[in-house]
Amino acid sequence: MRQRFHIRSATPRDVNHFLTVENDAYPPLYLEEPEVFLTKVRVFPAGCKMIEDDQGVFGYLICHPWLENDIPPLNSLNFSLPQCPNVFFLHSLTLRRNHQKRGIGSLVCRFALSLGSELGYARFTLVSVQDSHDFWKRQGFSVVEPLPHNLRKKLLSYGNARFMIRTEPFKVNGDIR
Repeated sequence: MRQRFHIRSATPRDVNHFLTVENDAYPPLYLEEPEVFLTKVRVFPAGCKMIEDDQGVFGYLICHPWLENDIPPLNSLNFSLPQCPNVFFLHSLTLRRNHQKRGIGSLVCRFALSLGSELGYARFTLVSVQDSHDFWKRQGFSVVEPLPHNLRKKLLSYGNARFMIRTEPFKVNGDIR
């Protein structure tokens, strides 16, 4: 049976939903302050989404334009979009644990890739945490190795993480499994 859910725009009123999902899905290293969520909603609202079903919010998506060989610092209030972004960065696709491994993540990834494509981006980057790189590989991403020195240093703040890129343009009619 297919899970029924919808994706809607996030608003500042969703900060408690963000915190609930985040605290369920991540260990303390990856938790971001409520102000970080609010900053991203203010700076790039088009990339901030809540994922919900008839029981309520169970996930969120945060994505935005960025630079290919860079990552935004984790849990930083000092966030603004670069002047000449060249990739679409998937900052966080987060689902509560009881909604993981049901195919929802792949569908939300497809939504994020479609959004980036509509904005004119053909390349996508992300930081894979919590050993999720196999999931992201199935979505068309590959691990970037070797990493430029500046990126390797920034990646340390994400713990055991991998920087990944998708260089294939997103096709609306299928290529996500």
